[in-house]
Amino acid sequence: MAKEHSHSIFQLSRDEKLICPKDRKTLVRTARFLKPCVQTVSQAVTVPNTPLLFDIFSQNLKQWPETVDIKGWHVSQKRWEEWVDRMAGKCGALWNLTGICDAIMSSRYEIRCNKDSILGLVEFWCPETNTFVFPWGEATVTLEDVMILGGFSTLGESVRRPVEGKSVKIEEELNRKRLIMSRNKSRKATHGCWIKHFMEEEREYEHVAFLSLWLSRYVFPSLPEKIVAKHVFPVAIHLSSNTRMALAPAVLASLYKNLTLLKNQAMSSREEMSMTASGPLRLLQLWAFERFPSLGPGIPNTLKPGEPRAA
Repeated sequence: MAKEHSHSIFQLSRDEKLICPKDRKTLVRTARFLKPCVQTVSQAVTVPNTPLLFDIFSQNLKQWPETVDIKGWHVSQKRWEEWVDRMAGKCGALWNLTGICDAIMSSRYEIRCNKDSILGLVEFWCPETNTFVFPWGEATVTLEDVMILGGFSTLGESVRRPVEGKSVKIEEELNRKRLIMSRNKSRKATHGCWIKHFMEEEREYEHVAFLSLWLSRYVFPSLPEKIVAKHVFPVAIHLSSNTRMALAPAVLASLYKNLTLLKNQAMSSREEMSMTASGPLRLLQLWAFERFPSLGPGIPNTLKPGEPRAA
């Protein structure tokens, strides 16, 4: 008989007997289960009252603005691919240890933006539940999806972890380089300037600079686009120091946040206005192609050994 343990508000744990498939011996292991939120259907939370964009659009009460510009959807550049190949030879083993190798290699593949698919999904987005409420049921992007499709780690330190000790000097140096680049003609530390400087002129902080650009361009794209964001420097420094970071939860939270912002913009905008969307929407499209194959390319590519899912 299973022996129940003391448990928390959300978790129930108890000992269960298992049979080893190799030698057929009986083992006792602790099994953990999430508690149900309610005991009966009558106690369940009611469906949110906030209308979906799909309901509003289908009744011709509102339409998408004339222009919806999706920012932060970057295709791979030739110089970026060269930099990835060069850094992979030097730091590939470290990338595997920190769980970012597949995510970095995914940035080398071109995924064309299907705006109709993205906006079509947003029409079913419910911010209260962080799910797509389709006529046939609910679905959403999960941590497992972010891990498998994006190649991001679910384990590790928080992305909010500050730098300490000698790492503070590295962050200060990156900020100094960023400030110097902002004094050029474009007055911005653009991706192109960043690649040129650290690939050709300065190698001391090349790896952490590479990771900073990767995080800004492909992991946490934000506005204004094509600018190396300074808030990713601590994460890049930790990764370059062989510290695994839990990127998957942060990426998923960013996706949820930007989907909600996009829905709210659509609710408050007029048809003649323009609208800008940002965030890891590339991951959303990968999820859509994976879950709804009819939305994707006719014949998907066959993955070769060692290739990331995005290939």
